[in-house]
Formats: sequence, structure tokens, C-alpha cells
Amino acid sequence: MAKAPLTKRLDAALRRLRYESRHPGEVMARWAARALAELLGRRLAVRAPGNVMMLHMGRSGSKVLGNLLERQRGLHWDWEIYPHAERRGRQGELIEYLRARMYLGAGGWYASETTFGQLDMAGVALGDFVDALPGLGFNRYIVLERRNHLRVLVSYLVARRFAVWHYRNREAPRLTRLHIDCERLVVGAAPPASLVDYMHKFRGRFQLLRERLPAAQRLDLNYEDDIEADPRRAYERVCRFLALQPLEIDVRLSRTTPFALEQLVDNLDEVRAALAGTEFEWMAWEERA
Repeated sequence: MAKAPLTKRLDAALRRLRYESRHPGEVMARWAARALAELLGRRLAVRAPGNVMMLHMGRSGSKVLGNLLERQRGLHWDWEIYPHAERRGRQGELIEYLRARMYLGAGGWYASETTFGQLDMAGVALGDFVDALPGLGFNRYIVLERRNHLRVLVSYLVARRFAVWHYRNREAPRLTRLHIDCERLVVGAAPPASLVDYMHKFRGRFQLLRERLPAAQRLDLNYEDDIEADPRRAYERVCRFLALQPLEIDVRLSRTTPFALEQLVDNLDEVRAALAGTEFEWMAWEERA
């Protein structure tokens, strides 16, 4: 029999108390950050241009772009909200976390990012999260897409196999062979789904973002045009979008899967058959994406 709502709330409160009793340092740091945010927020709010949120599917060049943006003057790049999505899993606490960190913008832009998968892990609907952002002062949005969604999945599977998610420039990526289960593909904490279902899910989420986020406040980037050949193109577009002067800057990260699909996927014929006749068919026929 399902638990009553009050019982569920009590269970959640007890779990939180147990967690906080084992992590007092984290609790104190959160309280201190919240107090400092309130103190500095009042003083800097008038001068701060606003807050930026980047939303993406992962494995789309976000790390190399963030590595450039964290060195940009006038912008505090605060990376992903992933640890807080993983541990706490409630929208209210993700919002509270962001509110407590916005003071780091220190009169300039404050920027953070999240992936669709992280919100899934937190049990937070993408639309609900996006709708809550303007109330926090987020007034600029970066939507980063990799048009070839198959490449996103392949990159994820390779990174998961080696537990290596990023490479420095002088590190050589490792080649491996993958078998993609086209009927029961498992990605992250999501339940198994077919390859085509994943493609539709990705497509639908980007459509939602373009419907919910005002065009005048949104910068659309895509991996193939803005990052793959030279990530500084995406970096410079973000700087122009935020009215910041870009720096002469070096790229420090490199691709994790620069190999052809024929080298990476041992059942590529099955993948092509699964996508045949769909709008995603072309994704399995690129030599390199």
C-alpha cells in the first residue's frame, strides 16, 4: 500500500537529518554561503548584469567551452549543478543552491550549467526548472546542442567504459569497440529505452527549450558548427552575447572520440537499420561527426 503524503514527508525529513548529521561541515558551509549571498547580493544586485544558465545533453563540448569561459573576465563560470542533483534530488534545493552561489558573480555575470540527465536524476522536470530560473534573476540562456545525437550516445558509452570523460590536449584518446543495444539502451539513471526513443527524447527537449526561453535572451550553439573545429568560436559567440571582450585564449582540452563510427560501433549495420526511415537516419552515415 502506498505511503500517505505525510509519512513520505516525514521519511524525507528523517533522511535529510541523518545526512546532515554525518556531514556537519557541508551544512555549515551552505549556511555561510546563504548568509554571504544575502549580504553581498543586496550590494551587488544593482551592478550585476544578471545570471546565465547553459542547458545541454552532455557530451556536446560543454567542458571545453566551460574551460574557456572560466578564464573570462566579468564572468564567474560555476560549472554544473550535478553534485547537488545527485545528492538531494529536489527542485527546491537545487534552486536554493543556485541562490546561495549567485554572489560569486561579484557584480559581473554569474553562470552555471546543467544537463537533461542531471535533472532526470534529481527528479526535476526540465520545463519546471526552466520556468523557475527567471525568478532567480537568470536572464540569459545558452542552449548547446550536438545535432548528431548518435554521436552523443557513442561518446557517453566510450567515456563510461573507460571512466575518462575528458582529455587534455596532449593525451591520446583510446579506441574501443561498442555494441549498441538498439532496443534496450541504458544511459545514466534513465530506464532502458530504444535508440529511436532516445533520439525523440533529445529532440523534444531542445524543442521545449526553444519554446520556453525567449529568443532575445537565448544563444543557440551547436557542437558541429561552433565547437568541433575550434571551440573558440563558441567562446567568442558567448562573449558577444554577454557584451564581454573575449581574450586571446588557448584551448586545453581535446576530443574524446575522434574516430569514425565504423571504428567505434561493431553493430553499425543494426544501428543503421534501427534508424532507417526516421529523421535520424543520417546520423549513422556520417564518416566523422
